[in-house]
Amino acid sequence: MNIIPLSKHVHREYKVTSNTSFMHKTQFCEVNFSELRHAASNFPIFFIKDEATGQFCSVALFGLSADQNLFSQQDSRRAHYLPNASSEFPLYLLETADDTGKLSVFIDVDSQFVSTEEGQSLFDLEGMNSEYLEQTLAQLRLNFEDEVATKEFLLVLLEKNLIKPWQVTLHFKDEKTHNIKGLYTIDELAFEQLSNNDIVELHQKDYLAAISAIIIAKEQMLSLVEIYNEQEDNAIIKINTCYK
Repeated sequence: MNIIPLSKHVHREYKVTSNTSFMHKTQFCEVNFSELRHAASNFPIFFIKDEATGQFCSVALFGLSADQNLFSQQDSRRAHYLPNASSEFPLYLLETADDTGKLSVFIDVDSQFVSTEEGQSLFDLEGMNSEYLEQTLAQLRLNFEDEVATKEFLLVLLEKNLIKPWQVTLHFKDEKTHNIKGLYTIDELAFEQLSNNDIVELHQKDYLAAISAIIIAKEQMLSLVEIYNEQEDNAIIKINTCYK
Protein backbone atom coordinates (compact mmCIF):
# COMPACT_ATOMS: atom_id res chain seq x y z
CA MET A 1 0.00 0.00 0.00
CA ASN A 2 1.09 3.55 -0.71
CA ILE A 3 -1.46 5.95 0.76
CA ILE A 4 -0.80 9.58 -0.09
CA PRO A 5 -2.88 12.82 -0.19
CA LEU A 6 -5.13 13.07 -3.24
CA SER A 7 -4.15 15.99 -5.47
CA LYS A 8 -5.92 17.30 -8.57
CA HIS A 9 -2.53 18.29 -9.90
CA VAL A 10 -0.81 14.94 -9.39
CA HIS A 11 -3.79 12.61 -9.85
CA ARG A 12 -5.81 14.47 -12.47
CA GLU A 13 -5.76 11.53 -14.89
CA TYR A 14 -6.38 8.86 -12.27
CA LYS A 15 -9.39 6.56 -12.39
CA VAL A 16 -10.84 4.10 -9.88
CA THR A 17 -12.46 0.79 -10.67
CA SER A 18 -15.22 -0.05 -8.20
CA ASN A 19 -14.57 -3.60 -7.08
CA THR A 20 -15.01 -5.46 -3.79
CA SER A 21 -12.80 -8.39 -4.78
CA PHE A 22 -10.15 -7.06 -2.39
CA MET A 23 -12.40 -8.38 0.38
CA HIS A 24 -12.14 -12.01 -0.77
CA LYS A 25 -9.32 -12.55 1.73
CA THR A 26 -10.65 -10.29 4.48
CA GLN A 27 -11.44 -12.13 7.71
CA PHE A 28 -12.68 -9.02 9.53
CA CYS A 29 -14.36 -5.85 8.34
CA GLU A 30 -14.97 -2.89 10.59
CA VAL A 31 -18.63 -1.98 11.10
CA ASN A 32 -19.79 1.27 12.63
CA PHE A 33 -22.56 2.02 15.06
CA SER A 34 -25.28 3.03 12.59
CA GLU A 35 -24.96 -0.24 10.66
CA LEU A 36 -24.62 -2.70 13.53
CA ARG A 37 -28.20 -3.93 13.32
CA HIS A 38 -28.02 -4.44 9.55
CA ALA A 39 -24.65 -6.18 9.74
CA ALA A 40 -25.78 -8.38 12.63
CA SER A 41 -28.49 -9.92 10.45
CA ASN A 42 -25.78 -11.22 8.12
CA PHE A 43 -22.57 -11.72 10.09
CA PRO A 44 -21.26 -12.51 13.56
CA ILE A 45 -20.36 -9.17 15.18
CA PHE A 46 -17.48 -8.97 17.65
CA PHE A 47 -14.99 -6.50 19.05
CA ILE A 48 -11.27 -6.77 18.44
CA LYS A 49 -8.52 -4.94 20.27
CA ASP A 50 -5.54 -3.13 18.81
CA GLU A 51 -2.76 -4.41 21.04
CA ALA A 52 -0.57 -1.42 20.17
CA THR A 53 -3.10 1.22 21.23
CA GLY A 54 -5.47 -0.76 23.47
CA GLN A 55 -8.42 0.58 21.50
CA PHE A 56 -11.37 -1.56 20.45
CA CYS A 57 -13.35 -1.57 17.24
CA SER A 58 -16.48 -3.46 16.20
CA VAL A 59 -16.11 -5.88 13.31
CA ALA A 60 -18.02 -8.34 11.21
CA LEU A 61 -16.39 -11.77 11.16
CA PHE A 62 -16.20 -13.12 7.61
CA GLY A 63 -13.98 -16.18 8.07
CA LEU A 64 -12.74 -18.78 10.52
CA SER A 65 -9.05 -18.21 9.82
CA ALA A 66 -6.76 -15.43 8.62
CA ASP A 67 -7.21 -14.29 4.99
CA GLN A 68 -10.53 -16.11 4.68
CA ASN A 69 -13.90 -14.64 3.69
CA LEU A 70 -16.55 -17.34 3.53
CA PHE A 71 -19.32 -14.91 2.62
CA SER A 72 -17.58 -13.72 -0.55
CA GLN A 73 -16.25 -16.25 -3.00
CA GLN A 74 -14.96 -14.95 -6.35
CA ASP A 75 -17.70 -12.74 -7.81
CA SER A 76 -20.64 -13.86 -5.69
CA ARG A 77 -21.41 -12.64 -2.19
CA ARG A 78 -23.12 -14.96 0.25
CA ALA A 79 -24.43 -12.13 2.45
CA HIS A 80 -27.05 -9.51 1.63
CA TYR A 81 -25.27 -6.61 3.28
CA LEU A 82 -21.89 -5.04 2.60
CA PRO A 83 -20.35 -2.93 5.42
CA ASN A 84 -19.80 0.75 4.65
CA ALA A 85 -16.05 0.40 5.15
CA SER A 86 -15.86 -1.52 1.89
CA SER A 87 -17.01 1.57 -0.02
CA GLU A 88 -13.97 3.58 1.03
CA PHE A 89 -11.27 1.54 -0.68
CA PRO A 90 -9.00 2.80 -2.28
CA LEU A 91 -9.92 6.32 -1.06
CA TYR A 92 -9.67 7.36 2.58
CA LEU A 93 -10.63 10.36 4.69
CA LEU A 94 -7.84 10.84 7.21
CA GLU A 95 -6.48 13.47 9.54
CA THR A 96 -3.48 15.35 8.19
CA ALA A 97 -0.08 15.01 9.83
CA ASP A 98 0.08 18.63 11.03
CA ASP A 99 -1.92 17.98 14.25
CA THR A 100 -4.61 20.50 13.24
CA GLY A 101 -7.33 17.86 13.13
CA LYS A 102 -8.08 18.77 9.52
CA LEU A 103 -9.40 15.97 7.32
CA SER A 104 -8.08 15.31 3.83
CA VAL A 105 -8.69 12.72 1.15
CA PHE A 106 -5.98 10.14 0.58
CA ILE A 107 -5.58 7.51 -2.12
CA ASP A 108 -3.75 4.19 -2.26
CA VAL A 109 -1.87 4.70 -5.53
CA ASP A 110 -0.53 1.13 -5.44
CA SER A 111 -4.02 -0.37 -5.46
CA GLN A 112 -4.84 -2.63 -8.39
CA PHE A 113 -8.10 -0.68 -8.70
CA VAL A 114 -6.32 2.62 -9.44
CA SER A 115 -5.04 3.41 -12.93
CA THR A 116 -5.08 6.02 -15.66
CA GLU A 117 -6.74 3.74 -18.19
CA GLU A 118 -10.11 2.49 -16.97
CA GLY A 119 -12.67 3.19 -14.28
CA GLN A 120 -14.38 6.23 -12.79
CA SER A 121 -12.48 9.50 -13.25
CA LEU A 122 -11.60 11.35 -10.06
CA PHE A 123 -11.43 14.75 -11.76
CA ASP A 124 -13.00 16.28 -14.86
CA LEU A 125 -11.18 17.97 -17.72
CA GLU A 126 -11.07 21.27 -15.79
CA GLY A 127 -9.52 19.61 -12.76
CA MET A 128 -12.71 19.80 -10.69
CA ASN A 129 -14.00 16.89 -8.63
CA SER A 130 -15.93 14.40 -10.72
CA GLU A 131 -19.45 13.33 -9.78
CA TYR A 132 -18.03 9.98 -8.68
CA LEU A 133 -15.50 11.65 -6.39
CA GLU A 134 -18.15 13.96 -4.90
CA GLN A 135 -20.40 10.98 -4.13
CA THR A 136 -17.49 9.07 -2.62
CA LEU A 137 -16.50 12.08 -0.51
CA ALA A 138 -20.04 12.35 0.83
CA GLN A 139 -19.94 8.68 1.87
CA LEU A 140 -16.48 9.09 3.40
CA ARG A 141 -17.72 12.01 5.52
CA LEU A 142 -20.71 9.99 6.71
CA ASN A 143 -18.44 7.07 7.55
CA PHE A 144 -16.08 9.33 9.48
CA GLU A 145 -18.94 10.77 11.55
CA ASP A 146 -20.16 7.24 12.18
CA GLU A 147 -16.67 6.22 13.34
CA VAL A 148 -16.82 8.98 15.96
CA ALA A 149 -20.23 7.72 17.13
CA THR A 150 -18.84 4.18 17.27
CA LYS A 151 -15.93 5.24 19.47
CA GLU A 152 -18.37 6.91 21.87
CA PHE A 153 -20.47 3.72 21.95
CA LEU A 154 -17.42 1.58 22.72
CA LEU A 155 -16.27 3.96 25.47
CA VAL A 156 -19.63 3.59 27.21
CA LEU A 157 -19.45 -0.22 26.93
CA LEU A 158 -15.97 -0.17 28.47
CA GLU A 159 -16.99 2.19 31.25
CA LYS A 160 -19.77 -0.20 32.21
CA ASN A 161 -17.52 -3.26 31.90
CA LEU A 162 -19.67 -4.77 29.17
CA ILE A 163 -16.88 -6.02 26.90
CA LYS A 164 -15.42 -9.43 27.67
CA PRO A 165 -13.13 -11.89 25.80
CA TRP A 166 -14.99 -14.59 23.88
CA GLN A 167 -13.39 -17.92 23.02
CA VAL A 168 -14.38 -19.93 19.97
CA THR A 169 -13.05 -23.49 19.53
CA LEU A 170 -13.75 -25.40 16.33
CA HIS A 171 -13.61 -29.21 16.28
CA PHE A 172 -12.91 -30.84 12.92
CA LYS A 173 -13.67 -34.26 11.49
CA ASP A 174 -9.98 -35.20 11.62
CA GLU A 175 -10.12 -34.57 15.41
CA LYS A 176 -8.00 -31.41 15.21
CA THR A 177 -9.15 -28.18 16.84
CA HIS A 178 -8.73 -24.51 16.01
CA ASN A 179 -9.20 -21.49 18.28
CA ILE A 180 -10.30 -18.15 16.86
CA LYS A 181 -8.33 -15.74 18.98
CA GLY A 182 -8.75 -12.09 19.84
CA LEU A 183 -12.54 -11.89 19.88
CA TYR A 184 -14.54 -9.90 22.43
CA THR A 185 -18.28 -9.63 22.89
CA ILE A 186 -20.94 -8.23 25.21
CA ASP A 187 -20.79 -9.62 28.74
CA GLU A 188 -24.41 -10.70 29.04
CA LEU A 189 -24.26 -11.26 32.80
CA ALA A 190 -22.83 -7.79 33.39
CA PHE A 191 -25.49 -6.39 31.06
CA GLU A 192 -28.27 -8.11 33.01
CA GLN A 193 -26.89 -6.72 36.28
CA LEU A 194 -26.83 -3.09 35.17
CA SER A 195 -28.72 -0.64 37.34
CA ASN A 196 -31.95 0.96 36.20
CA ASN A 197 -30.09 4.23 35.75
CA ASP A 198 -27.58 2.53 33.46
CA ILE A 199 -30.37 0.99 31.39
CA VAL A 200 -32.10 4.37 31.08
CA GLU A 201 -28.81 5.95 29.96
CA LEU A 202 -28.24 3.26 27.33
CA HIS A 203 -31.80 3.66 26.11
CA GLN A 204 -31.46 7.44 25.83
CA LYS A 205 -28.28 7.00 23.79
CA ASP A 206 -30.06 4.45 21.57
CA TYR A 207 -27.51 1.80 22.52
CA LEU A 208 -29.82 -0.98 23.72
CA ALA A 209 -30.81 -2.16 20.24
CA ALA A 210 -27.18 -2.26 19.13
CA ILE A 211 -26.18 -4.25 22.21
CA SER A 212 -28.98 -6.75 21.62
CA ALA A 213 -28.00 -7.08 17.95
CA ILE A 214 -24.40 -7.88 18.87
CA ILE A 215 -25.52 -10.51 21.38
CA ILE A 216 -27.87 -12.19 18.91
CA ALA A 217 -25.32 -12.01 16.08
CA LYS A 218 -23.14 -14.60 17.81
CA GLU A 219 -25.60 -17.14 16.39
CA GLN A 220 -24.35 -16.21 12.92
CA MET A 221 -21.28 -18.34 13.73
CA LEU A 222 -23.43 -21.28 12.67
CA SER A 223 -23.76 -19.74 9.20
CA LEU A 224 -19.99 -19.47 8.93
CA VAL A 225 -19.61 -23.12 9.89
CA GLU A 226 -22.31 -24.19 7.42
CA ILE A 227 -20.64 -22.32 4.55
CA TYR A 228 -17.23 -23.71 5.53
CA ASN A 229 -18.56 -27.27 5.53
CA GLU A 230 -20.03 -26.76 2.04
CA GLN A 231 -16.56 -25.93 0.74
CA GLU A 232 -14.19 -28.15 2.72
CA ASP A 233 -13.85 -31.92 3.12
CA ASN A 234 -12.51 -31.68 6.66
CA ALA A 235 -15.83 -30.57 8.12
CA ILE A 236 -16.36 -28.82 11.41
CA ILE A 237 -18.38 -31.20 13.57
CA LYS A 238 -18.67 -29.12 16.73
CA ILE A 239 -18.19 -25.55 17.89
CA ASN A 240 -17.61 -24.55 21.51
CA THR A 241 -17.95 -20.97 22.70
CA CYS A 242 -17.48 -19.43 26.12
CA TYR A 243 -16.31 -16.33 27.93
CA LYS A 244 -12.65 -16.29 28.90
